Amino acid sequence: MCDARTKGQAVKLLREIQVAEDRARNGLDKRPPRDGGGTVDAMVTWWVEKFLSKRASFSQCIGTIRRHIIGSKLGARRLVDVTPGHVEAFLEEKSADFSTETVNHLRGYLSRAFNVALRTQRFVGANPVTSVPKRKVPKRLPDYLRPEEVVPVLANVPDRWRCLFAAALYTGMRKGELLGLRKEDVDLGARLITIRRSHDRDTTKGGHADAIPINDELTPYLEVAMAASKTELVFPGRDGRLVSRRVQLEQVLRRALRRANILTGWRHSCRRKGCGHVVQAPDAEIRWCPKCKMKLWPVGEVRRSRFHHIRHTTASLLIMAGADLAAVQRIMRHTDPRITMEFYGHLAPGYLRCAIDRLAFESGSPAPDQYARAAAGTSGARSHPAPPVCCTRAADREITRRRATGRPAKAPGDSGAILGRGERIRTSDILLPNLRGDHSRRCDTVATVGDDYRVGSGRSPAVPAGSKKYQRFCYPVATRFWRGLAAGSGAANRSPPGLGQQPRDGAPRPDHTHPERLGGPLRRAEPPPYRERGRCWRSPRSA
Repeated sequence: MCDARTKGQAVKLLREIQVAEDRARNGLDKRPPRDGGGTVDAMVTWWVEKFLSKRASFSQCIGTIRRHIIGSKLGARRLVDVTPGHVEAFLEEKSADFSTETVNHLRGYLSRAFNVALRTQRFVGANPVTSVPKRKVPKRLPDYLRPEEVVPVLANVPDRWRCLFAAALYTGMRKGELLGLRKEDVDLGARLITIRRSHDRDTTKGGHADAIPINDELTPYLEVAMAASKTELVFPGRDGRLVSRRVQLEQVLRRALRRANILTGWRHSCRRKGCGHVVQAPDAEIRWCPKCKMKLWPVGEVRRSRFHHIRHTTASLLIMAGADLAAVQRIMRHTDPRITMEFYGHLAPGYLRCAIDRLAFESGSPAPDQYARAAAGTSGARSHPAPPVCCTRAADREITRRRATGRPAKAPGDSGAILGRGERIRTSDILLPNLRGDHSRRCDTVATVGDDYRVGSGRSPAVPAGSKKYQRFCYPVATRFWRGLAAGSGAANRSPPGLGQQPRDGAPRPDHTHPERLGGPLRRAEPPPYRERGRCWRSPRSA
């Protein structure tokens, strides 16, 4: 049967067949059997009988496989005819009726069956399930008993199961590990429990044995359980044999929650035959059925907890009590510490608390400008912005180091700042700080962005340092800024010396500490000699 519907698809399929035939003829690939390797149903049945039946998960998987894979449309196809499109259509059809986890389980069963068939050379070709991605499963945080719920729940568990529930709570052991626990695995003298088997298997889920310490409060429960048991098992059944793995311990837990009055609400239902009226309410007050006028029967609603949630309770309460995350990982016997962090890390005391508490908007919280000063490492606002000065690269590194270590970064114009030598001036050495306050609103500004410069209100594009646009536009703007700043402070029109200006030999160096002490009249600065190998700053041409 050909799956091609157009001439182009048929030509493409013919080429693929010819390539496969050539590879088989040259001995590169093995020829598929004449019957196509059988059907998917035959392969899955063979895989279940030969391999899956020997696994511990056989009883949990076989029902799903027989109900959804064997006997389906995909199961009737020949192995050589199965494509990723057929597998995707099969999974998409199941997605309409089942959860994402179930669909991923079906995909996993098919993939494992094809892989085993490939390894044993029962099937020749590529695994068609590999190209089909898994469905994304939403991650949910595990449920657990709160600290104030542990004692009431344990007190309302029946006497038959109380010791087992206490062991699960204080050790975090799984259900199968508790049911398969033997007396020889419990050392009350050394206060250790060795976990080496799960139910009727001689190994655990992780495939390795571990020893965990016994809590002081757990010791009397273990002593009572071991004294009451007449067999080698610590928690045997009524007949002394191993308890079935299908025992519904979650129902025992939910009844204990209901007896302890740990409820999420009340369910009022009419018990008259054929009525079925149900009302959800937050209390147990008497209500009447609107259909048959009979009294409704109230039943407390509890969380849909499972027995495995007691294991989550152990890890959650340890984390909340401040236990080390690595120690919790060893107690829970997780193979990867990231599993412990992913499920229980949010319960650690102060987890992300310091970060989220930085948001404060009520009265008394720091003002936005205080946040800005704290981020910049300064203690207060300036009365005047720092003047542009020429600094060496060593000065740049010093300022960067001060900011990285949290020390107050002195402005280049303040006393004690490191000033560059006047003999060599480069565009990357000119520091034009961000200008804020009233001056930035009264006159044009120049702000630095790395080695680029922004001119105007902050919305202008960056101007690369040393470019012609910088020479013709940015320098005049900076000059006008200093003129307006000097006029606003009551001083004469003076310019900041040192911008592209070479002090002559023997001449005193200019003072950059304050705008009012800037010497010299406002004039165009003469360009320095172009003798550097790098990019040298040049002043604009004279008018």
